[in-house]
Amino acid sequence: MTHSLGLREAADNLGIQVAPIRMIEIEGALQRELDSIEVYQDAVEAFAILQDYGIAIALCSNLAAPYGPAVKALMPNHAAYALSYELGMMKPEPEIYRSACNELGIVPEHLFEGTTEVVMIGDSPRCDRDGPRTIGIHGFYFDRKGSGPIHDLKQFAEFVVNSPRDSHR
Repeated sequence: MTHSLGLREAADNLGIQVAPIRMIEIEGALQRELDSIEVYQDAVEAFAILQDYGIAIALCSNLAAPYGPAVKALMPNHAAYALSYELGMMKPEPEIYRSACNELGIVPEHLFEGTTEVVMIGDSPRCDRDGPRTIGIHGFYFDRKGSGPIHDLKQFAEFVVNSPRDSHR
């Protein structure tokens, strides 16, 4: 997930020999999976709420290269993307969060000074809550199964737009 490689390049890079007919089958299965990707409805609603309030959205994800174009096509209105395969690093490395901030025109060093506020949410406590906090981003964890205070992205977006500044600390 830290290299911009397709299936064939990844196999070659790892020294894995795959018969040509088998590679065609694997690539077909991957394409079917890519074609089946959909954005969760709560994410669509959350993006709309945040955009209505003029809040810039960045997507920061540990992602294999074949998934990048599909994800970007499904979420084209983001101000920034920090994708592991493009940057050569993965969450929770601090530089991936800095890259997302830089793409938004935010100076990460100002986050600790309180002049700018950035919030992040995701489904990994380590990568989406704890990792961003190392550079001053207010990281939140959510669990779609309903355990924990945040269980969908629309709820999070409403929290963000209805919270007074600095209440996320």
